[in-house]
Amino acid sequence: MRGPFVPALHSPGVLRAIEATGAYVRFQNSLPDDLKELATIVMGRFWGAQYEWYAHARLALQCGIDAATVEAIRQGEAPKNLTPGQAAIYNFCIELTEPIASVTRPLRPSPRVLARAASWI
Repeated sequence: MRGPFVPALHSPGVLRAIEATGAYVRFQNSLPDDLKELATIVMGRFWGAQYEWYAHARLALQCGIDAATVEAIRQGEAPKNLTPGQAAIYNFCIELTEPIASVTRPLRPSPRVLARAASWI
């Protein structure tokens, strides 16, 4: 085993809870696979989660996310030519991370972005 779960090997109960949570988030929702993987790589890039990036950039490509989009996110740039659904997920993730990045303003995702993102859940 490798990745972020190695420390949890010392606590099987915690590891089972992490696995169940991850499985629920990843497989038990109505988002299409491309949008799930897009959200994962955007958030993985923001947090500098190298394992998430390594594992999910490939999955994003397999799900149909354009290679230029994956590369732009890897470089910390806004991707171009997103589908409307991809744009909604990307913008939602960026709005979620902006308060953390700046810490100076409260989270205020636009109602349009929230409604669009919620329509897939």
